[in-house]
Amino acid sequence: MRRSNTASPSMNKSTVVFGSTTRGAPEFTMRGSNPQLAAAETAEAERMASEKDYVHNLQHQIHVLEMESRYLRSRNSRSGESDDPVNPELASIGKQMAALRKKCVTLERQHKDRLTSIETEREEAEMRIAYLEHTIDQGKKDHNDLNEFVQELSR
Repeated sequence: MRRSNTASPSMNKSTVVFGSTTRGAPEFTMRGSNPQLAAAETAEAERMASEKDYVHNLQHQIHVLEMESRYLRSRNSRSGESDDPVNPELASIGKQMAALRKKCVTLERQHKDRLTSIETEREEAEMRIAYLEHTIDQGKKDHNDLNEFVQELSR
């Protein structure tokens, strides 16, 4: 075996120390010494980089879709409707909920109006009661006055 003073890649495993090959010196494997190994390592590194980019892109897409979903939900919740083309039941439920909300508002107004009407009737009834009580008191007073007058006449 011939020893060389220059380091050159070869097909077998060799030791390289500052450009010369020697026995017993620390052994360094040169990347280019095994082309199959180097190609496999390069392919693996490229695959890992591709996977990393792919995962990053998927995470970004998920983030964008979540933001879009939040926006659409907030817009639909404000309008009270849900036009979900994928699930028509959700659209129907959204429309039913909007109708129920409107009905609830209408019923609350009607209830408030009815309470106001009842309160007015109660106040009117209290005024009539106060008038009737005053009339009764006046009638009792008149009755007592008449009884006294009758007693004075009968004496």
